[in-house]
Amino acid sequence: YYEQTALGQDYLPVLGQLMTKEIAKIGHDIKPMMRELLEAGLPAEGFLFDTAVASYLLDTGHGDHDLPVVAMAYLGFTPPADTPLAALFSSAATIEALYGPLKEKLREQGMEDLYYGIDFPLCYVLANMEADGVRVDQEALAAFGSMLRERIAECEKVIFSYSEGPFNINSTKQLGELLFDKLGLPPVKKTKSGYSTNIEVLQKLEDKHPIIPAIMEYRELTKLNSTYAEGLQKTIASDGRIHTTFKNLLTATGRLSSTEPNLQNIPVRKTLGSEIRRMFVPREGWV
Repeated sequence: YYEQTALGQDYLPVLGQLMTKEIAKIGHDIKPMMRELLEAGLPAEGFLFDTAVASYLLDTGHGDHDLPVVAMAYLGFTPPADTPLAALFSSAATIEALYGPLKEKLREQGMEDLYYGIDFPLCYVLANMEADGVRVDQEALAAFGSMLRERIAECEKVIFSYSEGPFNINSTKQLGELLFDKLGLPPVKKTKSGYSTNIEVLQKLEDKHPIIPAIMEYRELTKLNSTYAEGLQKTIASDGRIHTTFKNLLTATGRLSSTEPNLQNIPVRKTLGSEIRRMFVPREGWV
């Protein structure tokens, strides 16, 4: 089921019986599997150990904790994968072989409390969070996007009034030619490819010409629109919720990261950007 082989939906009831507390299981990177089980309405319990989480705690700086990599590091070989069936059985055998050495290594490093008390049980918590998702006020998000696009059009009108017609504002070359060649603003920084128009340059020119604040606002608004107003709309599932993925085996510092989409970088510093946070709402009757 998890590898999306030919098992199909008929095996879901059998999986439901296997994923209960009564049957002990070990696995490698069990969180994605837990999420799929929960989304299918099945239990995801009875897991005793995750060899990927153990590998991550023992070497957070490595960055790659896929089964072949972990097997080579702790067993000296990678599991064969000649056919899908062979890969399935060899992976299971490899996970079983890793269980003892990794468990002992955690004990040697004094990491048992961290592993069994925090990181391993966190897999189930995160799987539930991903499966549940976060509700979004789609109407408010759409209205916010419309407002942003109106303000973007206003900025474009101001900018184009100084260029005698439309041009690609996102082109550093075209914008640089307008600012420094045509309008005669002092070039702050030059690169091999021409004038720099990054935010540091624009900030130094902010009081030199009325076009600069318009360009800065244009950039802020277009980023909010593409990344959040339009970007988040595309990730809303049929249940009206966003189901991000929390990466628990990635960062060297032990922190989580969030992808597809990243819900850990929603703006807060500026008033307009922080409005995006109002789009995330609880289910009816909840706070």
